[in-house]
Amino acid sequence: MNVNINGKTKNEIIYNKLIDSMNEMKMSKDEQIEYLKLKVSNLEVETRNKFLLLTLLTIGTIALLVGLYLMYVRLYILGLIFVFGTFIALSIKLIMTAKRSAVIRNSKYDEIERIKSLLNIKLK
Repeated sequence: MNVNINGKTKNEIIYNKLIDSMNEMKMSKDEQIEYLKLKVSNLEVETRNKFLLLTLLTIGTIALLVGLYLMYVRLYILGLIFVFGTFIALSIKLIMTAKRSAVIRNSKYDEIERIKSLLNIKLK
């Protein structure tokens, strides 16, 4: 892969090459806009999922600590209910999040993402 350096920063070089690649792939402006919409929505989903995972991790840790504390003060059954309930609830929520965040892509999207990752590697 030849990289023409026409830009001042690494990101500018990468995105100029991506635009050139889109033109070489004969993507229409509508297809390019569709790619950008898909990319933005994927980034929004990733951001939401990161926040959700951080929130679940925090709540899960607190709930597990409460369950362990209850077992420490000899409320074994209540402590076990807290621990297992937390585990089951977090597992269900994580599975639902994974199903909801499944990304729909097409071959041109994958090709552009592959070019972007190769450029990132080359420009390091």
